Amino acid sequence: MLDEPLPAWWPHRGRSQFVDVQGLRWHLQRWSGPGEGAPVALLLHGTGAASHSWRHLAPLLAARHEVLAPDLPGHGFTRTPERQALTLPAVAGAVAALLAVLQRRPVLVVGHSAGAAVALQLVLHEGLQPERVVGVNAAVLPLQGPVGRLFLPAARLLSANPLVAPGFAAWAALPGATRRLLKGTGSRIDPLGERCYHHLVADARHARGALRLMASWDLAPLERDLPALRVPLVLLAGAADRMLPPSHARRVQQRLGGVNVHELPGLGHLAHEEDPALVAAACQGGMPLDDPAAACRGGMPLDDPAAACQGGMPLDDPAAACEGGMPPDDPAAACQGGMAPASLPVAGPSAAGRRAAGGAGCRSRA
Repeated sequence: MLDEPLPAWWPHRGRSQFVDVQGLRWHLQRWSGPGEGAPVALLLHGTGAASHSWRHLAPLLAARHEVLAPDLPGHGFTRTPERQALTLPAVAGAVAALLAVLQRRPVLVVGHSAGAAVALQLVLHEGLQPERVVGVNAAVLPLQGPVGRLFLPAARLLSANPLVAPGFAAWAALPGATRRLLKGTGSRIDPLGERCYHHLVADARHARGALRLMASWDLAPLERDLPALRVPLVLLAGAADRMLPPSHARRVQQRLGGVNVHELPGLGHLAHEEDPALVAAACQGGMPLDDPAAACRGGMPLDDPAAACQGGMPLDDPAAACEGGMPPDDPAAACQGGMAPASLPVAGPSAAGRRAAGGAGCRSRA
């Protein structure tokens, strides 16, 4: 994939390492957590992304967990041989092999979009037994309607053409192209996130890997196997997601009793990048609350407000931290509280501001 070393500006570059497993050279970002023996959290990004997608969420979870955030096969800085299959079973099997080499068994698995399908495949077919799986705009069922019927054939046709990936990368390198792609997600993310996505999609090898994965992605077997799931599943659905509407999460809930679905007003497909504190709260079991609007403002468990922002909030005013009141002279604390430092302003209104404008809190369905 992309040439090593990582760019000097890449998020959390100092936490990157490379691990060779069964022909794959994995790029992995790793947080050691609060100490030896800390429970492990595994973060699985979606199609077209990479470990940078967790740049804000991972430090929050690291207050309680050792955090592993790999670039999936075909993506980012993970070097992937052309012979490597990118079907859902193959990708999940590769992740399982990586975990075996690392000798880690996650208690928490968080998957975004297609990463949520990998998480469920790991549980259903690779023997992983976490305490909880959290899907953020989880793409775990086949798409419905004409789009669903045409998706796989179209992806396979595009993937088979060797000119498509270089052509897409050349287009993506044009000024404004990445921003237009991100606009289609319904999310507004910080400039560093935009820079990361631009770096990725303008690389023909990354584009080729994403196309190959999409062309290989068949979710019908996963849909068939879902009733066998015995691990608690939480689904977070951005109400402003233009790629995967909340109705997709409700379809999953209809097939599986006991699934908790939380609709997140004002957030798009990249909800975990827009409001990492809220997603961290869901991962830690901090939703639903008696005051769902409070969950949207900071996602804090009522019995542990300091833990909500994972140590990044002034103890004398926890609400201020979740509302954006973090001291600007302490960017490290800001990152631990799920907020971008002042040097990384978020483009456009904040996620919290957009939710406030909508006059709604998190809508939970259990």
